Amino acid sequence: MKSVGIIVEYNPFHNGHKYHIQKAKETCNPDCIIAVMSGNFLQRGEPALLSKWSRAQMALLNGVDLLIELPYYYATQSANNFAYGSVTLLEKLGVEHLVFGSEDGNIESFLNSAKELDSIVFKNKDYSKSFPRSFLENTDPVEIDIGLPNNILGVQYVSNILKNNYNIKPLTIKREKANYHDQTFNDERIASATSIRNKILNSKGQSFERIFNYVPLNIKDLIINEKNNFKSWEDYFNLLKYRLVSSDINELSSIFLVEEGIEHRILKYISNSSSFSELITALKTKRYTWTRIQRTLLNILVNHKKHEIEDKSLSYARVLGFNNIGREYLNKNKKNIDIQVVTSPKNIQNRMLDLDLRASRVYCLGLNNPSGQELFEREFLPPIIIK
Repeated sequence: MKSVGIIVEYNPFHNGHKYHIQKAKETCNPDCIIAVMSGNFLQRGEPALLSKWSRAQMALLNGVDLLIELPYYYATQSANNFAYGSVTLLEKLGVEHLVFGSEDGNIESFLNSAKELDSIVFKNKDYSKSFPRSFLENTDPVEIDIGLPNNILGVQYVSNILKNNYNIKPLTIKREKANYHDQTFNDERIASATSIRNKILNSKGQSFERIFNYVPLNIKDLIINEKNNFKSWEDYFNLLKYRLVSSDINELSSIFLVEEGIEHRILKYISNSSSFSELITALKTKRYTWTRIQRTLLNILVNHKKHEIEDKSLSYARVLGFNNIGREYLNKNKKNIDIQVVTSPKNIQNRMLDLDLRASRVYCLGLNNPSGQELFEREFLPPIIIK
């Protein structure tokens, strides 16, 4: 079966994502669309608005045939590591094409920029500089605007495909109408996930009906049913604060991404911070970007230690859901799938998978019981099946 892969977060799913799926189908005419999706925590170091199960169901109702979870270890890292984990999963699943959205829309520009990236070595590891700034300081001018978020990821997808000699052929489609960081709606039917999240989280219990102009009609009821389960960092602040005030310097310094003494700064400001936004505003300096601080605090919350994952190879593909086409793909392509396909984590010994489950347990603590406990128990049930 001919397959196309896409790499997604769906935070939340909206019309722009459905457009991406439709264009991927038009471009490659595949038999099966396979999506690799972040779990309950995302690449920018923040909790997903909705659980991975809700987002998976939305995707399967709108054109995705097989939904695979990107492990926490890769899902919450910088663009390069996020891209490596994602394209490696697709490669091991036997996917032929990767179709990603970008602000540029020209695959030749990404191929040229990726080759440029692979030819350089960054002079210093300077956390005060974002990846785009470091990239531009170490290269000649490139063909695409590397400061735009989808372009950044696109270059890293292509770079990882090239340097690992993967068989996947990358293709890109131009992002339409809404930019990644747009904070407000426009008059079109496509809005950014950022603007939709803002509208939902700022509704404060009031109606957020306007977002339904920007999401597929068939997920409206799913969103309404989840209205008491929308999550942001503020829902985890008290848990984070407890973790911090009950930890000493040595404990914090053992956490993944806690480097260069930031643990001292964190402990200095946590006691007087009454919200997550207050804490991260106090912590931000020229040396650390907002996103890096979020990732660091997330690893503290999840208790992800530096030497916890010694084997960084991807040895499993956790299936969150599929339809009949996705099921057929898994059955017919067993010889081409070079990875263990996991439909339930029961009785599987794997430290990376253990970290996924711990992260999910922490995410579920942000929900009121019984919803939180029920959501964690969902981890050990079969995948979502859409017939």
